[in-house]
Amino acid sequence: MHASSVDSELWDLPAEGTEMQLRVLKLLSLVVRSHHPHILAPSSITVVSPSSSSSNPPALHLQFPRATTALSLRDATKQGLLRSGAARRRIAFQLLSTVAFMHHRRIFHNFLTSDEILLSGVVTPEVGNNDMSTQSILLTHFFQSSITPVSSASYMCSRNYRPPEVILGYKASSEHVDIWLLGCLLFEIATGDAMFSLISSKDNGVMKPMLVRQQIQQIVTDIGTVSSEDVPSDFAAKHRDAVLSMKGEWQMLKRLEDAQVESAQDWNSLLLACLAFNPEKRQGAATLLKSALFNDLISTEAVHDYVEFETVDEAIASSAVES
Repeated sequence: MHASSVDSELWDLPAEGTEMQLRVLKLLSLVVRSHHPHILAPSSITVVSPSSSSSNPPALHLQFPRATTALSLRDATKQGLLRSGAARRRIAFQLLSTVAFMHHRRIFHNFLTSDEILLSGVVTPEVGNNDMSTQSILLTHFFQSSITPVSSASYMCSRNYRPPEVILGYKASSEHVDIWLLGCLLFEIATGDAMFSLISSKDNGVMKPMLVRQQIQQIVTDIGTVSSEDVPSDFAAKHRDAVLSMKGEWQMLKRLEDAQVESAQDWNSLLLACLAFNPEKRQGAATLLKSALFNDLISTEAVHDYVEFETVDEAIASSAVES
């Protein structure tokens, strides 16, 4: 087995390699060169070649800087470290602004969960300090990310966060998938609870994945009955008919109010903009930043360059010059 390091500053892309390796390296090249304060980029990468007797492709080993005081967003909410409305709004703003930055550089995460978002510099209550005013998020886990606008992957997104088009196996807009994920995360930030529970059911004590129809039904139950205009045009007739037969009512405002969330109406408006059943009707991350929820943060939080590029190669070329 042979290992070789790739320069962490230049991140030169190799001329040869598997399609997957080149995709990952190209994406990571752009992630590293972004120098974004809320993206945890790998500090080094090693290409490990298999032994001569192995048919496996070379492996990519990534090393990340150690964040000793970081907690995942999920753990932070469980421990009650986002008690104040101001802290929740600030974290939500940082998340949206970072995703907007990524999207304008043609990077689509596609695997955002509260486990993949770290809160850096967390000071736990046991230490006697719970001031979240300097809290910052760090986005991690870019291994499932995409630099193509359309994904046809059979597995993407953690199950609780999957949008309907992914559950049903259709080709999905990478950007629209991220916006659905943001909706789930915004609800989690606001309330501390998961948006949906699509993971599994018990059968004689054994955990089993929910059936596809059950997952779609659960989503419709929570976001409301879907009109014929809101069923994506590429849905097969059997899926279209099944979705239109399901009944539900928008539950999020009531859940926000039950959780006594400050500015519940503004949070609800954000969720409505993210969680449209029809992907085409989900608003972009940069548009979501204009929410009244963030009026007082625009001048205090760093808003990063949102120059939009047509392709990832164009973005890489620009970031190489900036570096």
